[in-house]
Amino acid sequence: VNETELNAFTAVSGSGPAYVFLLIESMVEAATKLGLKEAQATDFVSQTVHGAAVLLKESGLSARALREKVTSPAGTT
Repeated sequence: VNETELNAFTAVSGSGPAYVFLLIESMVEAATKLGLKEAQATDFVSQTVHGAAVLLKESGLSARALREKVTSPAGTT
C-alpha cells in the first residue's frame, strides 16, 4: 500500500461499515413494513448482504456488473 492511499483506505474501512449498516437498517425497516418480524427480517437481510458480498469477492466481477445482472428497467429492483 502506497502511503498516499492511506487516507482513502482509512475512510473506506473506518466509515464504510456505517453505510452498510444504514443500508441494512433500511432493508430491515422495509421488510418489517411488508409484514416480516424484525428478527426474521434482520436475519434475512444479513444473509442477503453476506451472499452479495461473497459473490462480489468470488466472482471477479465489479459491483456495477453484478448490479446490472440483477436489475431490469421494468423489474422490482
